[in-house]
Amino acid sequence: MTVTVHRGARQIGGCCTEIATGRTRILIDAGAPLPGEQCEPLCFPQADAVLVTHYHGDHTGELGNLPDGVPIYMMKSCKWILQKYRERMGSEYCRGVDLDAIRTVQNKAPFCVCDICITPIESDHSSFQPVMYLLEADGKRVLHTGDFRLHGPHREPLMDALRGLGHIDLLITEGTSLTRDDGWTEEQVGAELAKLIRRYKYCFLLTSSGNLDRIDTFAQQIPQGRYFLVDAFQKDLIDIARAHSEAGPNYLKKALTYGKNLAEKMDQRGFGMVVRANSAFKEIVSDYIRRFPENTCLVYSMWSGYQELDGIHSFLALFGKNVRTVHSSGHVSARDLDEFISGLNPDKILMIHTQAEPKDIAITHKSRLLTASDGETVYL
Repeated sequence: MTVTVHRGARQIGGCCTEIATGRTRILIDAGAPLPGEQCEPLCFPQADAVLVTHYHGDHTGELGNLPDGVPIYMMKSCKWILQKYRERMGSEYCRGVDLDAIRTVQNKAPFCVCDICITPIESDHSSFQPVMYLLEADGKRVLHTGDFRLHGPHREPLMDALRGLGHIDLLITEGTSLTRDDGWTEEQVGAELAKLIRRYKYCFLLTSSGNLDRIDTFAQQIPQGRYFLVDAFQKDLIDIARAHSEAGPNYLKKALTYGKNLAEKMDQRGFGMVVRANSAFKEIVSDYIRRFPENTCLVYSMWSGYQELDGIHSFLALFGKNVRTVHSSGHVSARDLDEFISGLNPDKILMIHTQAEPKDIAITHKSRLLTASDGETVYL
């Protein structure tokens, strides 16, 4: 068994990792680099399958550049969400990918591609139903975590799944937060949102449309009698999540689609509304800031770096002093990552999706850390 990080050994975006035997080559993710990441275009090798961990663009953005005919596997909810994004954004989204032909996987349901046995394990991230992949072949077992965290609402199911996993020869794990502060937990986010929704009658949430657990956290804090409002696109994503969630009927249960027919009742009752930084929402929020400046706020709930983007910067400026930042990362903290590695106890560790240099990675089992650059092959 061999492992090659085609891209992602020293950067966060544009991930693609290859796991191969003498007969089979599998790629995990085919992502686009993040804005500002300088890297050469990636020439993807021919492969027997591509496994997608989740729908974020730094993991799916270059699926259309794969060689023709390579089968793509992902969770069914991930496939449906990508289809909704294409419907909204046009044919250029995931250009070259036949979304209908994508094959779907199920949590904890093993399947084989030639001589490699693969088990998806539902994880926890700032996307809906991300997965880790356990790959077994040639007497070796490799766990690829994808992006994950241990401070979100799905920590316990994930940890339960991993406790019975058995021996791991190689752990391939993300290390995004090794160069960032740990930040808040999702539970702390919920508590702060509850305070703000009690304080402000009209509360807007600016977050990623695909961060459905964050949107659920927001929705659960809205008191009875107030509206939980979204637009039609966000409602489509919510409906997909509700159809696939194992969290029960309370998950995102109160979402209504915004319409001007609700305007009078919105003024009377108050609301929590999920927004995006576009012209349609600018019109709505500008009206409320003008009419109810003391009772309106915007909760900014994304990575701080996005505030520098022109569209988001101008959107935040509409609220002036009425912006509150309440956010929890989708990535595992440095402390949790160290505990995770110690609990899993793999023979070897390969860090990807990180800007940290190997010498700066402080983990308990650093002696097991492999140092491989992009394009370099590791033999198990």
